[in-house]
Amino acid sequence: MNSVKIVKRNIIRFRKGSAERVADDVIVEDPVEIYVNGRMSFFCMRLPGMERELVTGILYSEGVISSLGDILNLELFPGAARVEVKNAPGSDGVRVITSSSGGLRTAEVPQLPRMNDGLFSSDDLFRVRDDFLHRQEVFDVTGGTHAAALYNTELENIAFAEDIGRHNALDKCIGSVVINGKLGETFLVMLSSRMSFE
Repeated sequence: MNSVKIVKRNIIRFRKGSAERVADDVIVEDPVEIYVNGRMSFFCMRLPGMERELVTGILYSEGVISSLGDILNLELFPGAARVEVKNAPGSDGVRVITSSSGGLRTAEVPQLPRMNDGLFSSDDLFRVRDDFLHRQEVFDVTGGTHAAALYNTELENIAFAEDIGRHNALDKCIGSVVINGKLGETFLVMLSSRMSFE
C-alpha cells in the first residue's frame, strides 16, 4: 500500500435519513501513458503501484506480446511507460482504457492459454474468498477499490492486486504471473464485484 495515494476529504455522509459532515479517506488515481516502440498506444487511469505488472498485463491481454520474452526493454517514468517489443502489431491509434469498461476490442479477443484441470469444492471457494478479502488492504481503508487474485490448483495465491477498475487489477495479476513465469499455473481467478461482460 506504500505507493497508494490516500487523501482526507470532507464529505457529507447520509445514513438512515440523516446527514453528517465527516472527514473520509479517498483514494486517488493517476493517468499512465504506455508507449510501444515509440508510439503512444495505451492510456489509462490507474491506482499507482505495480506499474510493471500493469503494463505487462495490458500488453499480454491486448495481444501485443505473447510472453515476457517479447519485451525487449521496459522503462517506467512518472505517469508513463516506454516499452520496446518484438513484432509489435500495427497501431490504430491510442486505446483509452477506462475504469468503468476496460479496454476490450471485440474483434481482437486474445487467445486464451490452455486451462488447468482441477476440482474445488464450495468450502474451497469460501476459503479462497476469505484469503482474497484478507488481502484487500486499500479497500479496507477507503472502500474505493476493486481487487483481483489468481490461484493455482492447490488454491495457493500466486497474484493479487487492487485498483480503481477490476480490469486494471486483473491486468496487474496477469502481468505478475507473466513476469514471474507462473501464467501456466493459473487455475482460478477471483474478482471483486460482478464479473463484467469483458
